[in-house]
Amino acid sequence: MRVLIDATTTQNEWRSNGIGFYTRNIVSNLVTQFSDTKFILLMYDNPSEIEGLLSSNLENLEVVRIGGFKKKNLFNPIWYLNQLLPGIDMLKTLKRVYKEGDLFFSPFFWGGIPSSIPFVVTIHDLAFPRFNIYSQISFLHNIARGVTYWIEMFKTLKAKAIITDAQFTIDEYLHYLPKYPREKMFPIYLGLDIELVEKDVNRLLPQDWREKGYIINLGGGYTKNKNTGGIIDAYAKYVEVCKGKNKVPPYLVIAGKNFQDRSIKDVRNLHRKINSLGIEGLVHFPGRYEDDDRYSLLKNSLLTINLSAYEGFGIALLEGMKAGAPTIASNASCYPEVVKDGAHVVDAGNIDSVVQAIEKIIEDRKYAESLSEKGKVIASSYSWEKAAEETYNVLSKSLNN
Repeated sequence: MRVLIDATTTQNEWRSNGIGFYTRNIVSNLVTQFSDTKFILLMYDNPSEIEGLLSSNLENLEVVRIGGFKKKNLFNPIWYLNQLLPGIDMLKTLKRVYKEGDLFFSPFFWGGIPSSIPFVVTIHDLAFPRFNIYSQISFLHNIARGVTYWIEMFKTLKAKAIITDAQFTIDEYLHYLPKYPREKMFPIYLGLDIELVEKDVNRLLPQDWREKGYIINLGGGYTKNKNTGGIIDAYAKYVEVCKGKNKVPPYLVIAGKNFQDRSIKDVRNLHRKINSLGIEGLVHFPGRYEDDDRYSLLKNSLLTINLSAYEGFGIALLEGMKAGAPTIASNASCYPEVVKDGAHVVDAGNIDSVVQAIEKIIEDRKYAESLSEKGKVIASSYSWEKAAEETYNVLSKSLNN
């Protein structure tokens, strides 16, 4: 079997988020675990998050370059439309290498799916249509981006198989496109690549964090579905509870590069909310962190919290569990499916229940330790080796059907 894979999401604007994370790990594990299969990666000329794999000289790996990556012009929504087939460069390349491949695998459908070759696609979630957040740059960008999204989404109806990160997303997909056969959809849980190695992360935390402690939200974002505003509201109410008990509240650490960029409207709104609630001195934004910072940031926290209203899998949540941090999770979307009993699940819309969960974990250390142990067991059951094996089985079956 010869599999063509679109690996451009290890290079473009998706490379540092969940999509790039998925492509990096699933491609690396497919190539290294299945040496009898030829993998042909379609990539830009630009640097990639899988440079180590590319330089390994594996006999079953070939890289085909499709030109340089064209960055967005934020003032030109037509850029999105020009990326419809991304495009055109990829399709030209596919025509050239078509005879070398039997099947096309797209880890992310929005990048452009060729209809001239049998293909399998991964759909991670349907958050964009659910929340109408194809682009948050402007109204026109959102329309243009939405057009490209649905052009590619309708192409998925021709897929030999569709892979999702959880059963939840299968149901979501069929809500929008009910004609696709359910029996051709396969939920494959992702793995975790967090290394359990301590690192000095003092530069990312408040100076007196050891005395006061901190609650952390890592891997979130400013989009509507991430519900970072809900975390801030619950934290502000918890601070009031602490003051009523004459206790010093721990910090709230919200990690991620975007939260320091006040040129983004939604980020500005979050900062305004913090100021209006009078907690500006207690909420800490460390900015961008490195992959190997994750373990120490999570492990040293009093608890980690994710109240996302919508996720396809929830990697950041499971990373907290694997690091041994007691975890609070929203009961929305796929979270209950993936965390099982390894996290304290709450109704994110009920601030009082969130505050009670924070109190329970911080004040009842026996409960916190029990939750931590359960979380580590659940999180350790997810592996990229297993995800790659199940993905390969889907690819193989799809080629023969």
